[in-house]
Amino acid sequence: MKWRKQLGEYSKFGLSWLKNKGLVEASFWTDILTKMISPRLDLIQGEIQKRDLTIDVEQSYAMLLVSVYLSEIDERWNESTFRYAFSNLSSEIILRSLNYDRVVSYQKNNMLYVSVILDENDVSQAQLEERSRHLTQLMNQYLKCIATGYISEPKPITELAQVKADLERLDESNIMFRGKVHRQHTSFKNGEREKFDLDIQLYTSLFVEREKAQIVNRLKKDLEQLAHKNQLDAEMLHSIREDFLQVVYAILAKKNVQAHQLFRDSLAQQLFQKSENSIFDFMKWAHLITERTIETIKETLRSEGIVDKAKRYIHDNYDKDLNREDVAASVFLTPDYLAKVFKQESGLTMKEYLNQYRIEAAKRMLIESRMSIGQVAIETGYDTISYFSTVFKKLAGETPNAYRAKYSSLRS
Repeated sequence: MKWRKQLGEYSKFGLSWLKNKGLVEASFWTDILTKMISPRLDLIQGEIQKRDLTIDVEQSYAMLLVSVYLSEIDERWNESTFRYAFSNLSSEIILRSLNYDRVVSYQKNNMLYVSVILDENDVSQAQLEERSRHLTQLMNQYLKCIATGYISEPKPITELAQVKADLERLDESNIMFRGKVHRQHTSFKNGEREKFDLDIQLYTSLFVEREKAQIVNRLKKDLEQLAHKNQLDAEMLHSIREDFLQVVYAILAKKNVQAHQLFRDSLAQQLFQKSENSIFDFMKWAHLITERTIETIKETLRSEGIVDKAKRYIHDNYDKDLNREDVAASVFLTPDYLAKVFKQESGLTMKEYLNQYRIEAAKRMLIESRMSIGQVAIETGYDTISYFSTVFKKLAGETPNAYRAKYSSLRS
């Protein structure tokens, strides 16, 4: 009976081992690819024995690395759920099973990667390429994202970590050929890269002349010419974006416009994050930047419009703790520049205009409501009754109490 009981316990352990074997093996391949296990054959064999795995270290292994930009994941997806679906689909299409023992998912910088490891005899390179193309199509169809695949040649197990690093570098240099499947030794460049500098003077002139269409068309032409020569990579696209921003910031600075205020909304930030993914994403971002910059320049040339906007902001927010920095931010200008334009246009400083508007509102409250003086002070944006009373008397010629009493007697 004791022997049978022990046998039953061992049977449970065996079932548990079979159930979790895939997780153990997946952990092993993760450690191989991240060099947590040193790429020495004897140490790798030791780990295989320690984890009780059946992995042949004498044969070679092929790797498929699939990448997706994190910024391209549909907002409806939870990131962990997307990662799970990504791994599932990769395993089902490439390995023809839903076992995770040869699938490693990880994040690096702004990319989400899935690495699939195959025995060299499991599938031919042609079959692997066909399955990989099918996977990228399904990723686009069902997960609504652009997935790019990279296939390695069969390599010894000791070289897999280096293969992974090589494929990641290949992915980093790939701007023009996203959404496709590439071999390990694909080159996205033809020879030495030509030197290219954005024509800062030309783009500056176009912004000054407010030529939106010409700016966008010229920028698109520059990128397409580089792409045609196979010279456009991630590094160059980044440089072009920085040069273009330099032009925009310089133009805005001359007009006393605060660029960080102009481009801080979620749409601008989202397009900025995606702008280095492809020419298409770059142009979507550049179009928004150009549109906003030129429209803001036009607004600054119409000082009356700017002052009206500032006044409207004051009218909408006079009951809050308001200062000139807040008002200036609402029209994307520096506080000093707006203060100068506001004074020229209205004859009042922004603080004087704010106080004047607040006291007019306070007068109406004193006449039309039964609120206490303290409540009226708070409702019109003043922290203390004493300061409210001082400003009120200065502008109305009498105290709030006297003003209320006078108009109460008139009504009666």
